[in-house]
Amino acid sequence: FLIEGQKRSEQELQKALKDNEYLSNISKIDELSKIYNRRGFYSQVKEIFNNPKMWGKRAILLYGDLDGLKRINDVYGHDEGDVAIQAIAEIMTEAFSSDGIISRFGGDEYAAMIITTQMEFEHVLLPSFHHIKNGVNAKLNKPYTIDISIGYEEFIITEKSPLVGFFIPTATS
Repeated sequence: FLIEGQKRSEQELQKALKDNEYLSNISKIDELSKIYNRRGFYSQVKEIFNNPKMWGKRAILLYGDLDGLKRINDVYGHDEGDVAIQAIAEIMTEAFSSDGIISRFGGDEYAAMIITTQMEFEHVLLPSFHHIKNGVNAKLNKPYTIDISIGYEEFIITEKSPLVGFFIPTATS
């Protein structure tokens, strides 16, 4: 009788652990774009900043706003706005995710952190990004162009990086 109870308890514990892992995952992923949301992005970046093996590595922090989302929604409808949101996520994922963390902060805002061997975003990664973006626009063949305005900062990851206090919340959430 005790062994059966113990087995049942172990099975319930395993199911609870799987459920918790599932809930943790969906709390960090944007449902529409299928990339990290703000919480997921902060969590992943915080892990990088807290990992001494990452200190000294080169990185690029990128912020972007999807261009013209309000106009797309107003003129073509919210389903088309969703297409644009998903397309930018696809473009950023293809261009940056092999060495980075890609996220949709909400609405039309995106962020990425890319670990790189060279600090040449403008001359290496950005042209590739534009090539991918042009290909996605051609493939979708929409009456509007999907584009994003990007700002970025290249830096070296350190234990005392100025981004830790400013960009990455120091309190655990």
